[in-house]
Amino acid sequence: ELEPSWSLPYLHLAAVLEAKGEVLQAVATLKLASAQFKDKAVLMTYARLLLKQEQYLLAKKQFKAVLLIDKRAPKARFSLALIHMKLNELVDAELILEALFEDKVFPAKAAFYLGRINYFRKDYQSATEWFEWVPKGGDYVEAQSNISKIKFQQGDLEGAIEVVRKLRVASPEQSTKLYLLEADL
Repeated sequence: ELEPSWSLPYLHLAAVLEAKGEVLQAVATLKLASAQFKDKAVLMTYARLLLKQEQYLLAKKQFKAVLLIDKRAPKARFSLALIHMKLNELVDAELILEALFEDKVFPAKAAFYLGRINYFRKDYQSATEWFEWVPKGGDYVEAQSNISKIKFQQGDLEGAIEVVRKLRVASPEQSTKLYLLEADL
């Protein structure tokens, strides 16, 4: 009230409302703030809250608004790619993820999701190539598990099992999951 041109209190108010479970009021607060301020932080916070509420089309619009302010905003680009995937707009998602990978922005995540896109398209060669780019940590186990499944689907049971066994040695904390995968194969 004392400084209506300051966007930060809107962010704090929305955070408090969300923490109290008053999500609709938090969304309304950020909607008001995003209309009043063309502030990157406000737009990103609003977009993320919409994303949590599974309001993908509205979130997509807000992430695009962020990119009008800062076309290189990595988190907005990555989030937009994931929304495109969720909405089955795979070509749009792929373009963004390839650009992120080339720009070395979230390259492991970009490679993982590019692998998934190609896996669902049944382009197993490309999927495998993308999954191979995923380094240890993060999505590594999932990427390698997908490579194993691809080998199995291509009739290479020995290769599929070999990937799982190597993965079990590299990631012993995932051994239960990997034993189950091997049993499935």
